[in-house]
Amino acid sequence: MASSLQKMLLSMNFVHSTVCLLVIVCGISFFIDQISTLEKVAGALTIAQGIVGLSLSIFCRGAAESESPDWLRNYVTIALLQIFSQLLLLYEATNSSNRIDKTFDDLWEAERRGAALERRLGFYEKFLKCCGVNGTHDYSKISLEPPKSCCIDEDTEFDSPLHPYGCRDQFTDYVFSKVLLLKLACWLLIIVGANGALCGWRLYRIVKRQVQRYSGKWLEESSKEI
Repeated sequence: MASSLQKMLLSMNFVHSTVCLLVIVCGISFFIDQISTLEKVAGALTIAQGIVGLSLSIFCRGAAESESPDWLRNYVTIALLQIFSQLLLLYEATNSSNRIDKTFDDLWEAERRGAALERRLGFYEKFLKCCGVNGTHDYSKISLEPPKSCCIDEDTEFDSPLHPYGCRDQFTDYVFSKVLLLKLACWLLIIVGANGALCGWRLYRIVKRQVQRYSGKWLEESSKEI
């Protein structure tokens, strides 16, 4: 029984290591064409999760091969802590839309006051091919002409059509695939990690009983010799 659980734990550990590598790649993808701090934070947290997961996989392999009750118990504890941290990351990813709303609300307030640092909203308008937070009507509401960054062709000397979409929706669509990838990575780590922790706990119980049984026999033999 212990041998089959050990093999199962090592197999789950191999899958966990592979998923962790994929999670690191997922985190790196956040830094490709990144245009916001949200992407930097999400990328850094994702990469950190992958690195911690790989470290846990190395520890798991040592615990499974040594069949040490203390190592196995510590592995299960750390695995549960990592699952908890992944649930927190998953919660943050699910609520990313609220942060996007706040980011663009702050940008628009700064735009209205003329206080946007280096016209940050203009950067989003150029990169995402959008205009205003919710659309071109944002500027008409405050009696301002849409800026050049809203134009489909900024270099023309004549009036150019404006981008019809707002930057909030465009940015939400832009990060959707990345957030979806992050959620998928979290769920994979949670599922694989939970199965690994369960196998580790069962192996720990069996090994602990074996150690107690051998200790009992040794004490019994020692008392007979005395």
